[in-house]
Amino acid sequence: MKKRACGIMACFGLLMGAIIWVGCEDTNMTNSGMIVTADRTSLNTTDSADLSVVLTASASGGASTNAAAGTATGVVLYLPLVWSVSNPGLGAITGQGGMTAVYTRTNAKGSNVIVVRDQAEAEGVIAITQF
Repeated sequence: MKKRACGIMACFGLLMGAIIWVGCEDTNMTNSGMIVTADRTSLNTTDSADLSVVLTASASGGASTNAAAGTATGVVLYLPLVWSVSNPGLGAITGQGGMTAVYTRTNAKGSNVIVVRDQAEAEGVIAITQF
């Protein structure tokens, strides 16, 4: 019984550590030439007006976005972009076009990681927290 209680406490400690770690990181991340930003990175699940955020992808280094290679210096993103969420139980991409998408939450609480990729596999990541 004592071993089981210690095991449960150890699992709880690891879970809390993971939550704190996720909560302390920068939510605007760059990966492989793409930056993803949001108008806000947290949503209140008890506020019926706080349902969604607008996400915007951009090429890192200030390069332009164009479907034709060689038309800009630096990174070029190839449209269309493909948006995905790590946990569909927390929310979904409900609209997208060009360099933007709309993430709409459910009533569940947690952090959802949103990944966007272009046609050349450039990738950007952002986390949205729902409390």
